[in-house]
Amino acid sequence: IGLQMQQFLDEWNYRVVHASMAQEWDQIETTKAAMSLFEAHGLCIPEEEKDTLAEMDENKMVEALVRRMTPSLRRTFEHFTL
Repeated sequence: IGLQMQQFLDEWNYRVVHASMAQEWDQIETTKAAMSLFEAHGLCIPEEEKDTLAEMDENKMVEALVRRMTPSLRRTFEHFTL
């Protein structure tokens, strides 16, 4: 799951840069927007923790987000990232 999330974030960052959104969003805003998508899929991320997570080293952030995933969310995450 961690690898799938990492790949999703890499592709997400690439798309943001090529959609000219990078002129408006910094890396933290881009990461928080991705977290909002994860929340739409069912991942619970407290609002007060988003900045802390977004500022983490990306590998550590991915580990922290994966730890928050329920087993059912993990099963469907691959389909979500497609």
